Amino acid sequence: MAYLEGEQGLVRSVEQPGPTEHQRIEVKALSEDNKSVLAQQKIDLWLSNYDSGRVFIEIGCSDKRPISAESRVIKLQSVGAGFPHKAEYNKVYNDQRIEAIVVRTHFDGIRLVAGERPSGCGGQDTKAKIVTGLITPKEGITDFVDHNVDQDPLVQSFLQAYQVAEQLSESSCRTVIVANQDHRRGLTRLVGEISVVNGIRKILIPEVLVPVIEAKSEEEKQKEYNPKLIYANGIPELPRSMASDKSRDYLETADEKMRDVLTEVKDFTERQATQNPWALVISTSKIPIENRYPEHFKTLKSPFKVDIPRAKSEQITHIDQGTISCAINQMEYAITKSIENHNNPNADFSDSHVLLIETSGFDQSSEIARQILTKTWMQKWILLPDHQLFVSEVRDGRTLKLDEIN
Repeated sequence: MAYLEGEQGLVRSVEQPGPTEHQRIEVKALSEDNKSVLAQQKIDLWLSNYDSGRVFIEIGCSDKRPISAESRVIKLQSVGAGFPHKAEYNKVYNDQRIEAIVVRTHFDGIRLVAGERPSGCGGQDTKAKIVTGLITPKEGITDFVDHNVDQDPLVQSFLQAYQVAEQLSESSCRTVIVANQDHRRGLTRLVGEISVVNGIRKILIPEVLVPVIEAKSEEEKQKEYNPKLIYANGIPELPRSMASDKSRDYLETADEKMRDVLTEVKDFTERQATQNPWALVISTSKIPIENRYPEHFKTLKSPFKVDIPRAKSEQITHIDQGTISCAINQMEYAITKSIENHNNPNADFSDSHVLLIETSGFDQSSEIARQILTKTWMQKWILLPDHQLFVSEVRDGRTLKLDEIN
């Protein structure tokens, strides 16, 4: 009988009922996947694209459903695309090997109604409930959403893009692409662009969004926000004829990826109705996990993921406490949904039975695991049948050490 130490002392591991059977993941299988020929080919392709300036930074939601071209992106994911670590990624944003920076939000296009706020992103839907008073923020995920996420996907993408532009150096020549994806159909739209050349910004934005984006306060923003006007004719977007070469390259890459996915997955729209990843991930790795474990995270098997930065000082890497707490607060969203829905195999996160924590140091990963295990909701989740927690050390795409915490 296993015991876990947490907020309420020692919790005895007891068997709990539930109809959903999960396939247990073995350390050996994960390790072999990372060492496979296919993984090496995918990692090498990503590294080649990175070195030749053909990789985009893609700031987006933790949701597993948005589709990305994993050979061409660094995915920086957080709940609702409210990525709070922009200052820590300053050097990466200004790295001339990066083709462009993308901020991409998402929504459910099947549920889209003209004149109404697009829904489908859990973080933005939660913020909408906070705005209307249905949810009162408290420490944890709702506090994160309240401070980092807007209720509207287009407003959120522009606000985040403006924050990214603040991190660009005066001498940089960079493009921040503002995009949005209908995750039910995989259609990626160009919503706007911010071009920064020698400190001078050029902004392309749909006119209907200007009053909201330029609001000086949260109160003014809510007053100006008018979905009936913004979405009167569907999702506003910029025509590709107005796009920069970098934006067109990003959109064409996204289109090509979706053609491949639709060829492989005939029931794509139906499968994208719910978010039900088998794995939840906290990561510091720049190389997408789909490249590093190609069999476990193949098409439509992407995880719900929270990315966190690491700091370097005299060749020593570490993750500060604020960053760890922020990641744990975000993971509360997925874990509590998984507990709530574990008896319903068709519901969001009902199949989420693995949490993988991967950083550049095994001790760092273990410390994050130790801290998340002090949360009552994590203790409930790990005691569900066949639920597993893994920690690993990852460098340059290679898993150097991997272990399961029992």
